[in-house]
Amino acid sequence: MTKSPRTPARADVLLVGAAGPIGRATTERMRSRGLRVVATARSGRLEPLDVSDDAQVLDVLARWRPRGVVYLASPVLTPSDADARQRAVRALRDLERFLHACAANDVDRFVFASSAAVYGDASPRRLRESDPLLGTSAYADFKRRAEIAVGGSRLSGASLRLFNVYGPRCHASLINRLVEGERPSLLMTSSFVRDYVDVRDVAEAIDAAVASPALGPINVGTGIGIDNLLLAGWARDEYAPVPGEGIHSFSVADATHAERVLGWTARRRVESVWKSLDTTTRGWA
Repeated sequence: MTKSPRTPARADVLLVGAAGPIGRATTERMRSRGLRVVATARSGRLEPLDVSDDAQVLDVLARWRPRGVVYLASPVLTPSDADARQRAVRALRDLERFLHACAANDVDRFVFASSAAVYGDASPRRLRESDPLLGTSAYADFKRRAEIAVGGSRLSGASLRLFNVYGPRCHASLINRLVEGERPSLLMTSSFVRDYVDVRDVAEAIDAAVASPALGPINVGTGIGIDNLLLAGWARDEYAPVPGEGIHSFSVADATHAERVLGWTARRRVESVWKSLDTTTRGWA
């Protein structure tokens, strides 16, 4: 008698768009806790999944039957991209169809990777989840609309508003470019302030959010503002100075909600991580 193919055990988490640094850190974090994680990407060596391919989406959901989904997929949208708005619309439609497919396949929990970009950068104080969403870029608009779609779905969903992510494999981050010796341009002003959060802390926040029943938006940041003059002091000569007079830009999280609903706080501080770097190999501690 011929045995039928064995159906794989139900996955704990399906990571969508897991090829980047956040996806890799999250995969490592969850697997270290013994979770059954299926990491997907459009190409490469991970489980193939193109969210614009409805048949492939349904096949992956049916085969792995994940209890939770982490949606990291996002279009690359730059201000100079004339097609940015149209691509954002297509990406939103892909997400909406994916949400419907998840609901039809008994997914219990959906966590969306949003961004602090939804707030804009004009607030003079730490940003709370209840603050107005004043981001005007195509990227901010996509994240804002995606949060609405997640909140309006039939799933138990949370949207994590990630602040400036740096750390292992985050090569596009200003922090990485400084510590890895790329000599990026740096505005010489104390009025350009950002909240820099380590990708390993972000992975822990995502892990906590999948296990939590918390709904709606949740800030993922340190709550600590780092201005460019501080960065210049730490980086010494590893940057190209650019005049920054008249520039005022502030984006720092109020992270108390994440601590309350997820039991999560960022454990790593950029200055401490920076000081622990191996200055010969520029390796991350």
